[in-house]
Formats: sequence, structure tokens, C-alpha cells
Amino acid sequence: MRTTASRKGKIVTTLVLIFLVTTLTTPFMHWATATPTIITSITPKTGHVGDTIRITGEIDTTNGTYIIFFDAERVQNGTALDKLVNVTFSVPERPKGNYTVTLYDETTGYSNTTVFTLETAYHINAVVPSPPKQLQEGQSTEIMVNVTGGTSDTYYVANVTVTDPLGTVFFNPSVQLTNTTNTGSAWASTSYPGDFGASAHTNLTGTYKIAFNSTLATGNFAVGLTNATQYHRFQVVYIQATNYTIPDEGVWINITLGEKTVFSQNVSAVDGIINASWKIPANATTDETYTVTITNSTLHHTIKPMPDTQNFTIIRVDFLCQIQTRNLDNEIVSGITVDAYFPSVPPLGPIKLMTRESDNNGLTEFFPLPAGIYSFKASLNNVEIGDIPVLSLSENITEILICQLAHIRTYVKDVDETPLPFIDVTFRYNYTTTNNITLSAEISFETNSTGIVVLPNAFTNLSYAVETRRYNHLFNTTTIGNLTTSLWINVTCPTHPLFIHVLDSNEQPLKNVQVTAYEWSSERPMLTQATNETGSIASTLTFGRYTIVVSNYSEEFQEPIVLNETILDLIEDQFLVIHCKYFGVALSVKVVDYFGQPIPNAVVEVERKSEQGWTKIEPSSKTDSEGVLPLPNIGGDYLISIYATGNLDEARTVSLTGSQQVVIKLDRYVLVGGYLIETSQLVTYISLILLIVAFCSFLVYRKYVKISAEKKTTPEKIKK
Repeated sequence: MRTTASRKGKIVTTLVLIFLVTTLTTPFMHWATATPTIITSITPKTGHVGDTIRITGEIDTTNGTYIIFFDAERVQNGTALDKLVNVTFSVPERPKGNYTVTLYDETTGYSNTTVFTLETAYHINAVVPSPPKQLQEGQSTEIMVNVTGGTSDTYYVANVTVTDPLGTVFFNPSVQLTNTTNTGSAWASTSYPGDFGASAHTNLTGTYKIAFNSTLATGNFAVGLTNATQYHRFQVVYIQATNYTIPDEGVWINITLGEKTVFSQNVSAVDGIINASWKIPANATTDETYTVTITNSTLHHTIKPMPDTQNFTIIRVDFLCQIQTRNLDNEIVSGITVDAYFPSVPPLGPIKLMTRESDNNGLTEFFPLPAGIYSFKASLNNVEIGDIPVLSLSENITEILICQLAHIRTYVKDVDETPLPFIDVTFRYNYTTTNNITLSAEISFETNSTGIVVLPNAFTNLSYAVETRRYNHLFNTTTIGNLTTSLWINVTCPTHPLFIHVLDSNEQPLKNVQVTAYEWSSERPMLTQATNETGSIASTLTFGRYTIVVSNYSEEFQEPIVLNETILDLIEDQFLVIHCKYFGVALSVKVVDYFGQPIPNAVVEVERKSEQGWTKIEPSSKTDSEGVLPLPNIGGDYLISIYATGNLDEARTVSLTGSQQVVIKLDRYVLVGGYLIETSQLVTYISLILLIVAFCSFLVYRKYVKISAEKKTTPEKIKK
């Protein structure tokens, strides 16, 4: 019992100690938990170099980045979806064996591994043209053999076999591959039939089987009569057959579509080889199987163990066809209508397929069209301007269509070779549409600063009338009999004599006054000349419209004064009389008082209105003893200011168009004894005098009454 109790005590003591130790050491120990980065699967687990392997797993970082290593080589990387990883990689070159694949969390540094087993792979293939092209009889090929995932630093030897369509096997048992070194890969090549013995050949159509050590790797290649198994219209079918060894041997080469023979040719063998070719026509039936057959045509001929026959197809192939429209100057033209047609089909004629309009690059892009023969017609405003009668479409193509369009450039100048702007140029012509309707057209332009206008892309083979006008007046018409190419028309604006006779207001010639002719639109002075003794000038000016300005320098105003301004259309020889009705007039101003009495020595300021404003006569002048001051002998609008008292007493604007005297009445003043008295003062003075007179009269009257009363006389006596 004591022993049992003692044992129980020891057990309890041990458990207590374990509990205490665990409790005390827990804070200093890592919990035993699952690895935070894990590979859940690798598929497949075994494979060969170049195989695609999928890794699925999980990393510890949400949306973190990861790396996949294969035997310490980085083969893939990416970002987890949340924490999930699902990615593929290709097995790199390595010798056969077991390799570690690692999933590595770049953020935390945690990783997890698994094992992939790399196995040896054997490969064999023949180097042949890319489909649909193929080898033809009598041609050779390179056979490539290689090993991946092989034992490192090893030389492999391949036994390569080729089996022809009859089942005959040809060997090359000693094809030595390169050393696998540390990559586990090796390769070699051998030529068939050259390396496979004297009897090896490609004289039969059909499939040739190839093998690497019988079963390690297999493949095949095909040999035919034609250089391809598939064609489209306009391509050439090249035919070759071999092993026709009898001298002067001939054969028939026939190509059939069902029961119909589409090509037949008799050919003689040259050095045992038969060659022929057939260009597929534009109307060949597409999406059908054709058969080429070679048969003997001579008595003595080769009998081949297999007949030379083979099928091929002609398919429909669509090509992009762009037509670019250009004019006779080889410039791109947009807005041209282009119609595409099938060729003429008797008795229907050409069949329209579609219509397009050329864009800013002159391109009309038609829908993809099958290989074939087409024609195209270009038109503008329903007028046919060019065509491509035959276009063989056998590839993507951009074809240029030259349109019968040309430029008519017109240059307008004066006799001094100076370009004339703002000239109206009108082109008139008649044209006939494709519907046989004749129409008239009129197009107008205005010359620019260079004096040039261009009628762009005009129809050729037409007659044109080119009319030039200045200010709506026709001065030239040029006729183009038959436009065949772009051309220049040079037009010189004519000149006309201009005679000008200037008269004053009294119909007397004005000599030595300035006459200036300004071109109406540009306001450029084209003529500046003074009149002669007879008041005349003579000159020659270019056909057009002018502003004729007559001016004279005024000593009073110290500037030129415009006497007349006239608009003239010089469209013929011209004699122009200009009346300056404002010049030579007798003008004066008279200053009077309230009663019309002249006011002498009144200061008068005179201003005349011009285009620049009011111009003042300096210095001011005074009226004479008659209250009169002469004005310049030029009519116009005047501002007359009167300073009779030293201050501005009156200002008046008057328009003077003929000889006259302007009377300015100062109603506020009266001239008394040579002095100006304001009218109101005069009235006051007169009223005071009248008042005094009245008062005196009153006193006299009273005295008279008093005397009469004293004498008590009658009115009659008093009267006596």
C-alpha cells in the first residue's frame, strides 16, 4: 500500500511540475501552428522539359506578391488574389531527376516547397514547308531528333527509320546527338533520302513515317505532286513527279474538277523528272476539290508501284481593294464617286457591285472582294472622269485611278505687272452627264492679294469661257477651246485715258489745284497731279473704280482743303468735268447790334469742318467799320464765334454753299456812341429818363392847376 501511495504521489508531483514548467515557459515559446505559406497542389507532378505545370497554394499576405522557383531558378511571379495563388509555368531545361518547386511570399519571407520529377523525352520531326505548301516528289528533307531531360554529360545515338507509302523501311542507325552536358538536352539532324542508302527516295506521293529508335518518338511527312494542297485564283500550281527513267518518256498531266478537265498538258521527262504548271484563272470554281493525275503517253513508259495522283483545293480568298483617285497632276482628289464592276458578262454587260466615295486621302475602300478580275469607274457630278478597265485582284492592293481633272489657274495683273486683288473671275462651261443630259455651269471666285484664282479639278475635254470683272464691269473674256491639262491664264487689266477739267463755283477753270485718284477698294493713290493753266489734267489709269479728290492748300487754314470728291468707274476713255462749287465763292460775316447797326472791331474766330475735325484760322480777325469780316473763298461748314465785348457773345454753325454774307445779330447789345451797351441796361436808362420826364411833367401840371385855381379863371380864359 505504501508503495502504491508513493507511486501515486510521484505521478501527481510529476504532473504538477509539468504544468508549472509549461505555464512558466509558454510566453517564451512559439506556438506550433501551420506554415502560413503553403503549396496545396502541383499538376502534374511528373513531366518533361517545356511542359506546363500548375501550382495552387496560399501565401500569408493579402494581395501580396509571390515568386515561383524551380530548382532555385525564378520561373514565375505575380500577385495573389486575396491570399490565393493559382499560376502556371514551363519546365526549364534540366537533366532528368527530382527538383524542388518553391512558393515564396515576398512580403513575409515565408515559403513552402514540393517536388517535381523531370523525365526524359525524345522527339523527331521532319523539316517541311509550312502548310498549305508541301514537299514534292524528288525533294529532300532534314529530319531533326533531340532529347530533353536526359542524363547529364551523355552522348545519345539514334536509330532513325523512314517508312515510305508502300511500307518499305529505310534506316540510318548511327545518328549521334550532341552531349547533354548539364542541361540534359541534345540534338542531331540527318538528311532524307541522302543519308538513308541508295534506295531511299521520295518518288511516291503519300505519307512517309519517321521514328526515333522505333518507338521512343514517331512522326511523318507528306510528299505530293503539287507544291501546295490549297490555292486561290491567280496562283500558280507547280507540278513535279520523279522516277520516269525511260528515255524519251512522255506523260499526260490532267487536272480535273469532277468529270470536267480544266487543264491538260503532254510533258516529256527530263532526267527522270516531270515538271508542269497551271495558273489558276479568275473564273475558277472555288471551295471545290481538284485532282491532278499523271498518266503515261508513250508506248515505253515507267510503271510506278503507286499511281501519281493527288487532290488539292481552290478556296475563295478575299482581299482588301482600295482605289485612290488622283487628278492629271497626280494630286489626291477627294469626293469622287467610284463604282466597282464585275467584268463584262455578255449579253448583260458589266455588273455593278458597289459604290464608294473617296475620302480626304483620295481613298475608296471597298469591302473585301474575292480574288478575280474587276473594273472601276470614277465620276464627279454624274460625269464619268476615269476608269480602270481591268484589275486582277490577287492580293491586298491600293490602285491609283487617274481622273480626267485639271486645274485652271487665272492670274490677273495690271500693265505694270502688279497683281490685282478683288477681281471677280467667272468660269462658264457646258457638260454632259452619264445620262446624256447637257447642263450649264457657272462658278465664280475673287482674286486674292496675289491676283490669282484657281478652278480646281475641272473636267477635261470641255470648252471654258473665263470672264474677269472689276466692280461688276466686264473687261476680259478668255476662251479655252478644249482643256486637256492644267494651265495658266494670264489676264492684263486694260487702261483708259482720263481727262479731268476742274471748275470753280463761277465755272472758271481752277489752276494749280491737286487732283488725286484713289483706287476704290484699296484706297491706294494711283494718280497725283496739279491742274494746268486751263484747270485740266490728263493721265492713263487701269480699268476700275476710283475716288477722285480735288484739294487745294489754304493759307488761312494752313492745310489742304478738299474741294470735291467724286466716284468714277473708269471703264472707257473718260472726260470728266469736276465742279468745285464751294471754291471761289465770296463769303463774309457781318456783326450787328439789336437795332441792326454794324459793330466794328468785333473779334471773330472762324473754324471750318474737315474730315479731321474743326480747323481754326489763326490769328483771329476783327470786323471793319461796317461790322464786316471777309471769310476764305471756300464753302463748307463753319463755326463762327463773336467776341465783341471780350467774352464769347455768340457762336453759330453755318453751312456755306455759295457766295453770301452771314449776318450775326447780337440781340443783347446796342451800339451807343461807339460803345456797346447791353439792351437791358439801355432799357433801364430809358425807363429812368421817362420816369424823370413824367415826374417833371407832373410837377408842372400841379403848378398849373394851382395857378388856375388862384385866378379862378375859366378854362377858356386860361386857354387864351
